[in-house]
Amino acid sequence: MNLSGHAFNFSAEKPLDGLDMTNKILQIMGSNLQPVILNEAKNEIAEQYLSAEKARQLLNWKPLFDIDEGLQRTVDWYKQYFSYSSKFRSKFEQSSHNYQTLPLPYEEF
Repeated sequence: MNLSGHAFNFSAEKPLDGLDMTNKILQIMGSNLQPVILNEAKNEIAEQYLSAEKARQLLNWKPLFDIDEGLQRTVDWYKQYFSYSSKFRSKFEQSSHNYQTLPLPYEEF
């Protein structure tokens, strides 16, 4: 089967609203920030989630992690990336080179 041009959603297929997602990320990051809810949005969809049915059927895909582990790994990756990139940038700013892109840290699953 030719999958060229197909779009796929990849998700745990469990509804999670924006505030819950934000709170999960803040907890993982150990942050004491509190979201400010303005309730100014109009025509918002009350509940929604991505269906990964097409990916499961056509690609035999399934999630490797639940949402909590996936978020933890994502936060860890960003912490590592920004720590690495700032050290890399600092090292090369002292030289005459001007690097516009930085290599990414690599982590195997």
